[in-house]
Amino acid sequence: MKLLALTTATPRCSVAVLDNETVLAVDGYEDGKAHAERLFSVIDAVITTSGCDRAQLQAVCCDVGPGSFTGVRVGVASAKGIAVGLGLPMVAVLSLEAMAAAAFAQPELATNTLAAACLLDAKRNEHFMAVYGPAGKQLLPPQCVATDALREAVIACGVAPRALLLCGEAFDGLQGEQPGGLAEARLARADGCAVPDARWIGRCGLRHLVAGRRDELASIEPVYVRPPDAKLPALPPDRHRQDAESS
Repeated sequence: MKLLALTTATPRCSVAVLDNETVLAVDGYEDGKAHAERLFSVIDAVITTSGCDRAQLQAVCCDVGPGSFTGVRVGVASAKGIAVGLGLPMVAVLSLEAMAAAAFAQPELATNTLAAACLLDAKRNEHFMAVYGPAGKQLLPPQCVATDALREAVIACGVAPRALLLCGEAFDGLQGEQPGGLAEARLARADGCAVPDARWIGRCGLRHLVAGRRDELASIEPVYVRPPDAKLPALPPDRHRQDAESS
């Protein structure tokens, strides 16, 4: 099965074309403010490099978050447009799920590991976090955690630190604290563990497809975890009154 996979949930965009789990081509850039302008040129380049014609693609796999609100919106909207235009099924993959899959695929990391705690910077002294077991089993769903509560949140998942992998650049400064914390946990530094990577978005999407999952296009929405920072402007009092009278 030939898949187009993409992630724009962080400033590091990546796009890949896979034939089952084999990566035919992958490319990307790091510029969180330019996803809308640069994404489709990278998609075109990756498809060309892969030697795979658009008509040969059989599914689109997209990172639906959590991550950057704007980045996730751009990725999901773009993937939906491609799926509609080419008449392809689309599979939603969580950013943190893909990071855990990358970790468990490394034999040296997976040995004696019961869970992978995955982390992305959510800004405002908060992080997006989820915990996964082998084969993508979700032990703790994606949630937003204050930075100063991360150690407690990770430990509360119930997995002993020595059997825990930490995935994500944001974990770099969280080890080495007092006994009983995360000092015994291992930090996963393999490709795809620090931030979501399209190769692993595609492999997770393939796993879902093989398991028989088919996402309805209309039901696929960004996974924000917390409300977006942007707020719609409040209507002036007279506008509220007009709306009420016309309803």
